[in-house]
Amino acid sequence: MKEAFDNTGWILNITVTGYKEHDNHRVLNYLSSPNVVIWTAACASCAVPGIFDPVELLCKNEYGQIVPYHINSNIYSYSESKYIDGTISNDIPMKRIAELFNVNTFIVSQTNPFVFPFLDNEDGDELFEVGRKLTLWRVFKYLLGSEMKHRCTQVNNR
Repeated sequence: MKEAFDNTGWILNITVTGYKEHDNHRVLNYLSSPNVVIWTAACASCAVPGIFDPVELLCKNEYGQIVPYHINSNIYSYSESKYIDGTISNDIPMKRIAELFNVNTFIVSQTNPFVFPFLDNEDGDELFEVGRKLTLWRVFKYLLGSEMKHRCTQVNNR
């Protein structure tokens, strides 16, 4: 991550969640995890439970070798350092990123193709908004979205 920042000047933030029950989500960037290899962070960020297996993050050591990334080698062992999609516990950590980099504008891309049919410019978080027409499609999207969030939370808490 640090090499990419040094070469481009662009800050890349990737959110991942620890696979174990009590692991927290992490924002990976050139400040919080400078040696993490970007492609492993991207793969972990795409590892949706039940679809893709958890991914082990890799980093570059001081000798330039690619090795497993361990937060604290006294606590985490080789088998416990796997990560999944960061949206499971914290979709877009805007508050943390704003604090780290003093920003207030975000450009975010949706890279999960299965979500595309459910995106709509008119949809808000509320199903029953005053003055909005309630359609069967909106109810279906709301129920399916709620079920997906619930199931992802269950998978994350196992």
